[in-house]
Amino acid sequence: SPETLAGTPEVERFWDLNNFLTATNGTTNSSTSTDTTNTSDAQRIGFDKGDFDGAEVYFEVLGAIANAVATGTFVLYDETNAAIRATLTTQATGITRLRSADIVASLAAGLNEYSVRYYTDNATYAVKLYAARIIVHQTSFTKTAGRIFLFGKHTTYTSTTFSTADQFDKEPKFKYQSAHWQNTSFYLEATMAGNGTGWAIMDLYDETAGATVTDSEIASTTSTTPQRIRSVALTLTDGNIYRVRIKSG
Repeated sequence: SPETLAGTPEVERFWDLNNFLTATNGTTNSSTSTDTTNTSDAQRIGFDKGDFDGAEVYFEVLGAIANAVATGTFVLYDETNAAIRATLTTQATGITRLRSADIVASLAAGLNEYSVRYYTDNATYAVKLYAARIIVHQTSFTKTAGRIFLFGKHTTYTSTTFSTADQFDKEPKFKYQSAHWQNTSFYLEATMAGNGTGWAIMDLYDETAGATVTDSEIASTTSTTPQRIRSVALTLTDGNIYRVRIKSG
């Protein structure tokens, strides 16, 4: 969330739109737009251009097409307003980085949900998506926003209780130091889905205090379609260490 800054700093931040680890996870022969938010490794992210001033915003992907006679298309899709905000294409068969022009003017105001969609114009030749992100470049600014990565892999979890020990090997943890985060608000946000009858639940766990952070618990519906869920603003304790936990409801 916005952090008020002094002076004239310059920074570039990015918001991942997928968690694909291999091209196999991001491959399609579809000749119509494929909504990757309906796949297990996709993310539907919340993004508000009003959190930034002095900003340029770009859509960037790493992609390829199986044969240069075909064209692969990648779309930044505004789920909230059902609108395409940026389009990138490639005929390269090797992994290629594609970046749009500045799209800040084309983004709708307010907190909106975005996903990446992609397709080929020739169903014989698959398009491959390796990575997709929104990039924000700021100069001479007074406010910004960012993300602290706490959970990145797709995990199916069936236990109905939170574990007091580390559930997920090698997941990141965050130590809150108030002197580094003046005038900053924190939220817990995740993309989760149910299994048709149960739902996914996540909380932010204060390891130092041994307790769930107040108001941090968030839950999906029972729908198997991934949903982006965000908590209310959270209060953290200086010097404490935090991680996320998940369970089934």
